[in-house]
Amino acid sequence: MFVVKGHIHKFHPDDDSWSLPHAVGYAKDKWINPHPDNPLRYTNHSCDANCILSAGLKVKTLRGIKKGKEITLNYSLTEGDAESVMGPCWCGSNDCKKNILTVHHLTRKEFERYKRYLPKWIIDEYNKNKVK
Repeated sequence: MFVVKGHIHKFHPDDDSWSLPHAVGYAKDKWINPHPDNPLRYTNHSCDANCILSAGLKVKTLRGIKKGKEITLNYSLTEGDAESVMGPCWCGSNDCKKNILTVHHLTRKEFERYKRYLPKWIIDEYNKNKVK
């Protein structure tokens, strides 16, 4: 669908002022803040997303998207910090979890649904830190 282009940032755990509202994780402790003209900048979260951020910073569709429909990502699939909570979810999907949590909070069935698209680092993080 498109490739994410933007500024790369490395997360520093001792910096609690670190905040990039449009950034998404693409590797362990690495984030990309998309350029203002990059479509990722205008996507929203959904627990039943129609796109996914895959290896190589490529956004791929998970199903057909009709013209005029919103492009959505499941932000949980871009976060590898097991303790992170990204905030409340208001996506309104039938599968809404009410909170945007990390990949570790997905059930095995949910994770397996996305696994073939995911970069190796997020798969490794899920398997290492799966919440019981």
